[in-house]
Order: sequence, then structure tokens, then C-alpha cells
Amino acid sequence: MNYPPRIESTSLKPGCNIMTSGYNVNEGHRGQVLGPDAIINDTVRYNFPPPMPTNDTYHHNPDSIQHWLFEGQLNLIGEIDANVNYAAKGVDKYDPLPPIYLPRGYGGVAIIWKMNLDSIIKTLDDGRERIQCVEVLGKDNNNLILISIYLPSTGSRDHYEEFKDTIDQLNEIVLKYQDTHYIIIGGDLNEDLGNIDRINKRKDYLEKFVKETGLKYDNEGKTFVKVNGEECSELDYFLHKLGKIKPTHKQVLNSVMNNTSDHHPIKMKILYGISNDADCKNLTKDCTNRAVKWDKVDIDLYVAITNEQSDSILNMPLETLEQATSVLEQVHGFLNDAAATCAANKPRYNAKPKLNVWSPDIKLALDEMRKYYAQWVKQGKIKDPENNIYQQRLRTKKEFRRQVRIENAKVKDTEKQRIMETRTKDTKLFHQLVKINRKNRGNAIMDLHVGDICMSGEQNVMEGFKQHFRNLATPEESTVLENRQYHQQVEYEIGLITEMVKDKNIPPATLEELQKAIKSINKGKSADIYGITVEHILHAGKNLEMLLLNLINIIFKEGKVPDMLKEGLLTPCLRTKARKHGNKLQRNHCITGTKQSDRNNCEIKDQPSSTYNTKCNSTRIYSRLRTGKCSITGRRNIP
Repeated sequence: MNYPPRIESTSLKPGCNIMTSGYNVNEGHRGQVLGPDAIINDTVRYNFPPPMPTNDTYHHNPDSIQHWLFEGQLNLIGEIDANVNYAAKGVDKYDPLPPIYLPRGYGGVAIIWKMNLDSIIKTLDDGRERIQCVEVLGKDNNNLILISIYLPSTGSRDHYEEFKDTIDQLNEIVLKYQDTHYIIIGGDLNEDLGNIDRINKRKDYLEKFVKETGLKYDNEGKTFVKVNGEECSELDYFLHKLGKIKPTHKQVLNSVMNNTSDHHPIKMKILYGISNDADCKNLTKDCTNRAVKWDKVDIDLYVAITNEQSDSILNMPLETLEQATSVLEQVHGFLNDAAATCAANKPRYNAKPKLNVWSPDIKLALDEMRKYYAQWVKQGKIKDPENNIYQQRLRTKKEFRRQVRIENAKVKDTEKQRIMETRTKDTKLFHQLVKINRKNRGNAIMDLHVGDICMSGEQNVMEGFKQHFRNLATPEESTVLENRQYHQQVEYEIGLITEMVKDKNIPPATLEELQKAIKSINKGKSADIYGITVEHILHAGKNLEMLLLNLINIIFKEGKVPDMLKEGLLTPCLRTKARKHGNKLQRNHCITGTKQSDRNNCEIKDQPSSTYNTKCNSTRIYSRLRTGKCSITGRRNIP
């Protein structure tokens, strides 16, 4: 029978903890926790049955797991929590086993982490099936390599050759990264480095590797327990090469009551800085902007603050498009700050998560758990392992969590089956899945393939998207004579319009036009990615209106709009009905601007005839400045 991995978390200090663990159907749960932290990093190897996820280290931080799953079962790791990502290897990764034949598991490794840490964790391909590596980005390019390893035991005929091969792989990884990275290796080494009386070829080879690479470790106590309960050897270690970083001594947690494995947990702490302080602060808080309740905002104070800030910016030079971009960035900042200062937002109540499932078995288990918990509290919360009430409290708590996990698994299986059996064009289910996916914040696109080119990094990915949609918008050379003549006519008319307007001065917009445009904006819309809404401008003072007027006139003068006002998110438009005016192929996209959340439908399609009126004596030029959810439009008729 194949069992899913079981995970436990301990009451560690907040940080970015990495856990490696493994499951043994005969021995229970075994694993290690290691990883970086912006303040304190707790590194633990533990092997006891898991409770439900709580607001502790495992819930908030990335974890890495050493498991006993085969390659076809690795998806079970992703079901531990809906908000985690992982990199895993099964022991059959390079020699897959058929699903009809799965022997007793062994030797797999993995690393999981919270999705909001995707930006600082990168999976590495180094090592084979018994080694899993990730890179954690640190401050000043001082990155950290975390390695989860599971060395072969002596149970197989070729165990010594397998042991040497795994050590050689580990040696190559250490030599590759030792000059540029900090290194932490955690796992079950299956050899006792502290027992000087035990001498064998495996141990000699391991000690030679540790000495040559300059790795350090601690011998703090025996971690392996025999069947009769006798502690006999120390097999679990943290090998590290951390330079000036001083880790704490390894701790053997041999008093964990609910430990059902034959290995004791071990723990270590290090101080480590993550690459970006701003990112570190945002790891444990909601990254979305709060909606401002304008009916509870002190409008007079908001007007006073915006007037003061606008007045200081009005004195700045504003004659070029680059200067306009700089001014817009400052406007975003002080509008958000002023609204946050004047808003009466109540602090969020961090309530415990409620159960998403319910069943009669859960109800019975919950009632029994509450019953013994009340008796335990009445006795004074005595944590005596020999106390019967305390034992019953632990038993009922474990049973309650087991029932919840069972019900959650049933719900997931039902949902998967519904997705597999649904019809192809089920728009309701499609939007449900999109909504669920959007809730998982922190998803970062690390690589983008455009044609045969792979682009990595945020800037390169953005350039790749631009290139892709530029190609979509570029018309192909038509082989049909009618289409070719049409495009030539359009280009000729564009040239005429350019000649007509290039020497014409656009009259500057007036304050009355601007005020009229602001009052006509739809209110109550959601904020853009900068947190700006229509109300930010509508309730601002007169000085901001003068500042916006100057920006609009600069755009009229230059004939260009700043790039930051043209950026947006491009998503497909789902159309359920065909258009009545024809069956021409259309490519429809919805652009959600960074300065607006309203949608503009952009259609790239073939036109049967010219849409330009060649008899028109004037051309109307529209210059649009979008700030927040507003659309401030200036119109000029040019003869």
C-alpha cells in the first residue's frame, strides 16, 4: 500500500525555513528542516506525525521534504497545501517504474516552499535522484545553496558503489558553488561520524569528502533509536560551509512526545539576509492594496495634504516627457499616502482559518476533542505524559485532524473528477478555475519561450511579451491584390494626415475642460496596480488640478503619452457569441491599464474597405491622460 507523505511543523520563530523529510511505511516519518531567514533561520530535522497546518513556521515559510515517493506519486506533495510550490525527485526519476509495480518506497528528496517566496527561490538541476538543490537569493549577491540528501543504506548489494557515487555528485556540487555561495547540506547520511570505534569503507569515504571540502558539522547526540528503544547512533547531520555566518550548535530534540519514527528531530539556527528587504517584509503580509472607504475619509485633511504636496511639485520644471514621467511617479506616491493617512481603516483581525469541510465523523471527533480539552483545562493544563486526561486530549486532537484530512482528500478527489468529466466549453468552471488560480499570489514566471528563444528574468520576460504581441499586431504581407491596394491606401492617408497636423499647434486645454472631464468620470471602480482610483483625483485640491492640467498640455505639446500611462495587462476576451457583421477572423484582447482598471477592447482584424473618409476636411485628434480610473480627454478639430 502506498502512503502519502506526512509533514509536521514545530513552534519555531518566524523565518524562511526549509524542511526536508521522508516517509517510511515501517518506521513512520523522517526529515530535516533547513533554510534561510531574513532575521533568524531555524533548521530542523524531525520525524513525527503531522498536525493540521497552523500559523507557525510551516504555514508561513518555505519547506523542503525528504520523501519515500516514486516519480508518479510526487503530485501528492503539492496536495499538502494549496499555496505551496515544490521541486522533487523520486528515486525512479531516471529509471521510471510502471504504476502497476511499486515496491516499498525509499530514497526520494524534495523541497517545497510557500508560493510568495517564488521570487527568491530557484530550483537547480544539480545531482541525481538522491540530491535536491535549490538556490535562495541573499543580500549583496550572497546566495545560499540548500541541499537535501539521502545517502544509501547498507541494505542493497551494491550499496557501497551507490554511496560513493552519491558522495561524488555531492562533491561536484560543493566545488561548483563553494566560491560564490553559502552551502547547507541536510539529510540522513546513514553513517555515524561521531563513533570513532566504528570503521568501514563508507565512513572513510564520507569523512574524506567532508575534510577535503572544508564542511563543518556538530556531534550533539544520538539520533537513531533501535526497536527496543535504545539510542544507538547519530545518522542525521547538517554539513555546512557558511563563511562568516555562525550557526548555532545542532540540537537533538529527543523529548518530542508524538514522535513515532526511529529518528530524533534535530535543529539548528542561522542568521541570514534575504536579497531584498522590501520583499522580506512582504513575505508574511497581504501584498494587495486596501480599498479606501471614501465615505469615512477626512476630506478636508485629504485636500490639505494633496494641496501641500501638489504645490511643492508645481515649482518643479515640467517641460519634457521625461520630467512628466517623474512627476507622475511622485503624484502616485503622495495620493496613496494621503488617502491612507486620512482613512479610518480598522486593523485586520487575524482570525484562525475555519474548516472548509464538514461531516458527521468530524463533528463526533470535534465534540470528543472539546470534551477532553475542557477536562484538561480543569486539571490545570498538566503536561504529564503519564496523565490519562492529557493522553486522551492528544489522542482526540490527532483523530480530529485525521478526519479533517480525510474529508479534504475526498473533496479534492471529487473536484478533480468534476474537472475531468466536464464538457469542453463550460465557461462557469473555466472562470472558477481562473479565480482560484488568481488567489494564489506570488506566482512568478521565471522563463518565457518566444518562438525558439527562452527569456529569463523579469525584464527579459516583459520584453518577450512585448515582442510577442508586436508580432501579433504587425500585418503580414498580403498576396491578395485587393488587400494590398487597401493597405497602400491606408498608408497614403496616414501620410496625408501626418503632413496636415505636424505644423499645427494644438491649443492648450483649459481648467474648465479638465474639471468637466473629472466630474464625468464613473465612480466606485477598483484601484489600479498603483492603488489609484477616481476618488483620489475627485476629492483632491485645486493644486492637483493645475498639476494635471500642466501634464495634459505637455502631452499635447510633445504629441506623445508617457510610457507609464500606456502600460497594461493583456488578457484574452472570452466571447460566447459570434458577431453579426461578419465571420472575419478576429484577435480580441482586453487591456487593463496600469493607470485604469476599465477595459478597452482592441480588435486586430481584416477590413473589407477603407474606414477613412477621404472627403473629410478636418481631423479630430484625441489625447488621453489616464490616471487611476479616470479618462481625461481633450479634443481639437484641426483644419
